[in-house]
Amino acid sequence: MDFSQLDTVKASEHTSELTVLHPVTGEETDVTIRVYGSQSDAVKKFGERMLRKMQKQELENNRSRKPKFREIDELQADAIESVLVRIAGWENMQWAGKELEFTEENARMVLTQCPWLREQVIEHSEDLGNYLKA
Repeated sequence: MDFSQLDTVKASEHTSELTVLHPVTGEETDVTIRVYGSQSDAVKKFGERMLRKMQKQELENNRSRKPKFREIDELQADAIESVLVRIAGWENMQWAGKELEFTEENARMVLTQCPWLREQVIEHSEDLGNYLKA
């Protein structure tokens, strides 16, 4: 078996198309999102930055008599960024009846207002079957 055909790191650098599902009915929408795999360089670098940030906070808390805890807003912002780094673009996204161009700002707004979409992007990104050919 040629294991280069199973190179998940290389495969994750290419996007896979996610068809967004309605959060209640589970029916497909006409919106598609191009998603990078969880083993892509950008996703791994984001994870490394988050780990360093947590380690730094832990070190500071160990040195201080008044430990600082992360606020909910900061945790939610990090969760949104962890999804945003996986998205390369989208098609047919509308907001308030108007076509919504893919920009980081627009994506951040949609991911904030539609937290259920974060789960779909993460699940798609984590599924190696979306990036490897059987």
